[in-house]
Order: sequence, then structure tokens, then C-alpha cells
Amino acid sequence: LQAPALHRSRNWTRALGEELGEPPVGVTSFFAVRNRRGTPPHLDFNENFTIQIRGSKRWRVAPGPAPFVPHPVTNWSLGDPPPHYADSARIPSEMPREAKDYLLTQGSVLYVPRGFVHEVASVDLQDSLSLNMSFPPTPWATILCTLLGTRLLTQPEFREGLRGAFGSG
Repeated sequence: LQAPALHRSRNWTRALGEELGEPPVGVTSFFAVRNRRGTPPHLDFNENFTIQIRGSKRWRVAPGPAPFVPHPVTNWSLGDPPPHYADSARIPSEMPREAKDYLLTQGSVLYVPRGFVHEVASVDLQDSLSLNMSFPPTPWATILCTLLGTRLLTQPEFREGLRGAFGSG
């Protein structure tokens, strides 16, 4: 992107975040692949928008958030150890069969909500380039821990150093 286009992109992503009631975009990245390569099935903890800039990509997206890990706070790929809060009895061993296919060509936009299992691959031998914008969530646990920590630090006994908690020293 040229400097003026990058500036317009920043303005656009800031406006999109405000419209969604989210903080400014957490990650804006380019995703380039070729030769029918891509990603394994995975889920992201971010809300994700993809704009296809050049070439094309095939996205397969499972319907609904993954039932084995509601409201994920980390990314996860099929075959990796599951997050500690996941329902290990419900973890899939392959991409769900009911996944829908989406072919993104130049100018296409796709929104993949947080926690939806998906996979991506270029459809031919040509270069495929997309711009991805991710909005990270702010989990309730983060807010509550911050508030609790702030409150506890008003008390001298909770500001005292804890010795020996992380080793024998």
C-alpha cells in the first residue's frame, strides 16, 4: 500500500472499530499464499475481517462458534493441544463436514467471527494476497481481574512481596 492508501486504511479500520464498539484494530496483517497452500483448520480468538487484494482464496468456515471452546481467549489449530478450558471430549479431529465454502476474489470481503473453525487455501498456483483486520475481545475475566487487582493494591498487606513462591530462593 502507498502512504495515502495506508492512511485511508487506518481511518477506515478505526471507523469500523468504533462502529462495532470495539477498540481500534488489534492486528492488521497481510496474508499471502500460493500453490494451493494455506492454513490448517483452526479458530481465532479475534473477530476477523479479510479483504482479498490479489488472486483468490478458498475459505471453509464451520457454522457457529466451536462448541468445544466457547469464547476462546487464544488461537487454536486442529492437532494442537486444546486450551485448558476446552471440553476435550468434543474436540474435532477434522474440519467439520457442514463447513461452508467461500471463494474470495479481488475485492471480496469476508467476516469470520471469533471462535469459528475455519481453514484457508489459495485456489491455484498464482499469488494470493489479502488484508486481514482483527479485533481482539476484552474478556470479562480481564476486566474483573484488573479491578480486583487495583482494589487489592490499596491494602498494604497485598503490596508486600511474596518470597519463595516461584522457587526455593
